[in-house]
Amino acid sequence: MQNQLKPKLSINDAATMLGVTPQAVHLRVRNNQFKLSLSGNKQYLTHAEARAVFSDLLPKYKKTIIAIHNVRGGVGKTTLANSIAVRASLYGAKVLCIDADKQGNLTESFNVDADGKKILFDLISDPALSIKDCIIPVTDGIDLIPSRIENSLIDRLINSKGGRLDLIYPKILKGINLLDTYDLVLFDCPPEIGFNVQSIMFFCDYSLTPVTPDKYSLNGLRVIDQMFDAMVEDYKPENRPYFRVLFNKYDNRTKLSFHMLKMVQDNPVYSANMFNCFIQTNSDFPNQLNSSISSYDNLKHSTSKEDIDVLVREILGLE
Repeated sequence: MQNQLKPKLSINDAATMLGVTPQAVHLRVRNNQFKLSLSGNKQYLTHAEARAVFSDLLPKYKKTIIAIHNVRGGVGKTTLANSIAVRASLYGAKVLCIDADKQGNLTESFNVDADGKKILFDLISDPALSIKDCIIPVTDGIDLIPSRIENSLIDRLINSKGGRLDLIYPKILKGINLLDTYDLVLFDCPPEIGFNVQSIMFFCDYSLTPVTPDKYSLNGLRVIDQMFDAMVEDYKPENRPYFRVLFNKYDNRTKLSFHMLKMVQDNPVYSANMFNCFIQTNSDFPNQLNSSISSYDNLKHSTSKEDIDVLVREILGLE
């Protein structure tokens, strides 16, 4: 399957990121001695060019490993994982996406055929396999460990092996620090709380938990919070796993969206761990998944891009 992703960063967006004028961005481009490509009559930066232009910011990236997870399906976690990865790569960050969901939606969103490729199940089941054997390039700046239906067997495999869930991924990686190679690592998790999800939570810095404007969203947060309590009781980790709440699919035309957002904000536990932004509902997101290209493949302005941009800056510590 031929990959079609060609993400682009506009000069104006690069200028906003740096807090400078577009002319200052062009000066940085000239100093790096590369020629910008054109989309129509607009110039843009690719990942490699952005990494050069933002070179003085690279040490300031908040290098992070994140699980994108909710026990409820349909909250938009895969679309968020795709969009966050693409936008972060356009700020020069190197991103690894790990598709841990047996449905493989993130893999499909990157237009990757997982048949014949190593997946997370292979990495966990074969001690001789290195994580490097499972990583494939998606586009410049983004790598992927793909998924397919065999990942549904991971929980049974982990259970049969026994041992501590908090040590599963450190053991698999055999001392490799992913953040030596990548600035951002994203796990797209299945909507469940099995052994593999818990092992991932122990390994990650935090869980990005999308909630949507429906009456069951808070129930999902309660279940995850209870899961973390159980994990602490069983393994007594040095740091309790935690989630950061992201309100997704917000529609300012409906009272329900406003009501649900307020309910989350009024909860002292959830509000203390909320992102400082929310993602508005927008047709860009389902359209990009259906077409297997990114909304950043064009330079058109949209509220969805704007929202993801604010989120990515917060994740990378570039606010």
